[in-house]
Amino acid sequence: MKFKKGDIVLFLNEKMEGVVQSIDARGNVLILTTDGFEIPALPKNIVHKLTEEQMREERSKEIPKPLVVEDDFSDMIFMKEENQKNISKPHSHRRDDVEIEIDIHIERLTSNYRTLSNAQIVTMQLQFTEQTMRQAFATGMHRVVIIHGVGNGTLKQEVRKFLKRYEGIKVDDASFRKYGNGATVVYLK
Repeated sequence: MKFKKGDIVLFLNEKMEGVVQSIDARGNVLILTTDGFEIPALPKNIVHKLTEEQMREERSKEIPKPLVVEDDFSDMIFMKEENQKNISKPHSHRRDDVEIEIDIHIERLTSNYRTLSNAQIVTMQLQFTEQTMRQAFATGMHRVVIIHGVGNGTLKQEVRKFLKRYEGIKVDDASFRKYGNGATVVYLK
């Protein structure tokens, strides 16, 4: 990601923001935080802060097709054929355009996850989940399926704890037949 002097940025692993003051020859960025401290940062640890206009543009963009999951559960995933002919108009709770599926396994979100701590990984996964939930609300989605995997259950707990912040949603285990124990479905009202 390219940064330039004057860009407003957010830190991925801290609840801080600031303004880019300079960029050295090696690409390291010097940031003046809102608290008045100058902090050096690697470009991989910061992101551009979106303006209100950019957030509106992001919300208006079409949500991309979900990633095809290729993991231990691949034999359990049943995909609908894209050109399937329907006799009658599908009910809204069955349409693909009212549902989104996201995979928050860290290797799906970033290629340099090996240098991140567990806390940084979970933070990045929850930030991606939050971004998706905002898009889902903004575009009128009915369901969001969050594939978090089985593991030791920590990520599932963190995702569910995060989802409690939203009112008017229902959270449940996703289809065992399709995802095993590795996914949560969120019903938006």
